[in-house]
Amino acid sequence: MGSGSARQAAPTFIVCAKADSAHARRLIRREGWPLLSGATVGPHAAKLLCVGERGIVVGHGSVDGSTLFLARGPRRVAARRWLWVGMKTPPLGATIYLYSCYCGNSLAPALSGSIAVGHYDVVPIPTPDTERTVQSFFAGIRTLLATMDAPNRPKLVAGARQLAAAIAQAELLQGPTLNFLAAVALERSLTPRKGLRSAP
Repeated sequence: MGSGSARQAAPTFIVCAKADSAHARRLIRREGWPLLSGATVGPHAAKLLCVGERGIVVGHGSVDGSTLFLARGPRRVAARRWLWVGMKTPPLGATIYLYSCYCGNSLAPALSGSIAVGHYDVVPIPTPDTERTVQSFFAGIRTLLATMDAPNRPKLVAGARQLAAAIAQAELLQGPTLNFLAAVALERSLTPRKGLRSAP
């Protein structure tokens, strides 16, 4: 990441270092997917998410959907904002998937210099009880980003919604488990919230 060259890049996960994201980090490492977290994530998003880069950012979104926060260490009381509406130097030319609560409402449309997609509501936090759902979604989004020769926002949005619906249907067959409830929440989070302005 961060080379600045226009090329097709393998998606990299950029994950908050707070303790509540520990299971997400373990899951990603176990799958062998590229991961940046903690000290490897600098304060400037544009240096990592530059032209041609493809990133899946797992962080914490503000309720109004305008800001994504990342912590660089598990003991930090408050994570710092890493992407936000109105930032002076936003990422340019990247493809960014925001796995963060509410960031599809304001932040994703504001990152107009890149292709950015986010969720409109609460997303499931990876835990041992929701791991199957979250792992399936992460794997699917990673495949979407990796296989798009020329990513565009409508295709990425449609692909994410189809993926979430398929996971929810598969979990329904498993019965009323926490993985199923997480899949339902995931599918709901990709539907624009009423009363809030969002990109189509």
